[in-house]
Amino acid sequence: MAGETKHTPGPWAQSGACVVAEAPLRFIATIGAPSSRDDEDAANGRLMAAAPDLLSALKAQRPIIVALIDAGYNVETWGLAGRLAALDAALSKSGSA
Repeated sequence: MAGETKHTPGPWAQSGACVVAEAPLRFIATIGAPSSRDDEDAANGRLMAAAPDLLSALKAQRPIIVALIDAGYNVETWGLAGRLAALDAALSKSGSA
């Protein structure tokens, strides 16, 4: 089925040096090298933990952009074609297109 979720469903959370799915508890990833626990690792962990929510938000934008195009909004002025192409590329990269 197209658009079927193949990743571990959210919500995800950062727990120390790991990203985990909250319910049921499941390991997703380790953040950074064991010898490196810096601000960049922490930021990467927060970004990874937000991935399911970001994907949902991204998916929600597609029908809005398509509706604006269908309603006759100026595609060039608003950059709608480019936004739709970027959104579709991101969804495809995530395996959720």
